[in-house]
Amino acid sequence: MHYVIERVRNINYLFDRKGSALLIALMILFIFLALGFAVTAMTSSEIKISSNHLKSTQAFYLAEAGIAEAINVLLFNPSASGLIIKQMPIDNGKVTVTGSWSGNEVTLEAVGAVGSTQRTVKKTLRIIVGTSLFSNAITTFAKSNENWFELQNGVKITGDIRVGVNLGIANNVIVNGILYTIEEPSYNNSSVNVVVAEELELPVFPEIPEWQKPADLGQPKVYEYVNRADLFNTGDKYYQADIVELNDNLELNNVYIECSYLKLTGTKYSGITFIVDGAIDIESNDIDFQNVNLIAKDSIKIEGNNINYEQGIINTKGALNVTKNNGQYSDVQIFSHGYVFFSQNTTITRGTIISNKAITLENNFNLLGHILAKGWLDVGNNTIVNGSLSAGGLVIGNNSVITNDQDTGAPIPPTISM
Repeated sequence: MHYVIERVRNINYLFDRKGSALLIALMILFIFLALGFAVTAMTSSEIKISSNHLKSTQAFYLAEAGIAEAINVLLFNPSASGLIIKQMPIDNGKVTVTGSWSGNEVTLEAVGAVGSTQRTVKKTLRIIVGTSLFSNAITTFAKSNENWFELQNGVKITGDIRVGVNLGIANNVIVNGILYTIEEPSYNNSSVNVVVAEELELPVFPEIPEWQKPADLGQPKVYEYVNRADLFNTGDKYYQADIVELNDNLELNNVYIECSYLKLTGTKYSGITFIVDGAIDIESNDIDFQNVNLIAKDSIKIEGNNINYEQGIINTKGALNVTKNNGQYSDVQIFSHGYVFFSQNTTITRGTIISNKAITLENNFNLLGHILAKGWLDVGNNTIVNGSLSAGGLVIGNNSVITNDQDTGAPIPPTISM
């Protein structure tokens, strides 16, 4: 009997141990399940946080890219404002950029978006216009004694303008480009868009190149007074004379004639460099110059209708006066330390005119090239320019058309940087 009771007790004990083990196992399973759920929740949360962080980072870099793209837009259109870039797609997002101006400063605000995640970047830029001389339709020089620039009625400009003097804009003026100025115009009757840039950089008037006589000319053939062209047709390459007055034609090949005074009244001259210590007077209608250089220490005066001048240099320490009509010039460089005057109906193709003082162009002047005047530039009515104009101050006459062109083919002296 005792044995039976003990066996029953042992059996109950075993059942108690098995129940405890099951309970413990269930508790451990519950703990592991709880840990698993916690880890899963944490992992899911971390994945969500990581995804949001990734989208936020992507949106930030989209905004930065939008700022960079807006700067590129401003390079081509410096007056751009308001909505500059609208919902531009980049990778898996989009960017929008707006701009607001204050003087010559623009504040760009870019919003990058990836899905519903957005980041905003703001940057303020100061626009300073460069000083490339021929990259604008019209430029005024720095440190000028002039103080006025006027666009008269009906003027049309294609290209940018940089103005460092007082500005006036008359009626019906069109500017297809950006007009930069250091202050608001005195009057703007055409409501031309103007960008006021207080730190506007302006070029300095360049040095006029000095003409240099070749050192290898050798000994000259010497005369005193010459009034016959055949005296220079002896086969020599270098002549010297006191006074030269020619009323007949002279066609040579790379010959140098040096004298103290020169007067030409013939109708054709070619292949000659005239080096004159004094003045040059040209008085003839229908005169034709081919590959002729006129170098003078005094003034040069050209009087005659229908002048044709192809390929050469005109360089004077004095003034240049072209006082008759219908002149045709091509592939020329004109340098003057004095005043320059061209009469009406003059056409210059592939030409550069540089004066240390003022330049006056009468009505119906046509130019493919560039003009640089340290002083005043007076452009007559109905002028057409493809190239550039630069001066201390200037007035553009009625109904003139100025179009910026950096590739005119006009010869540019090495002392001037493009």
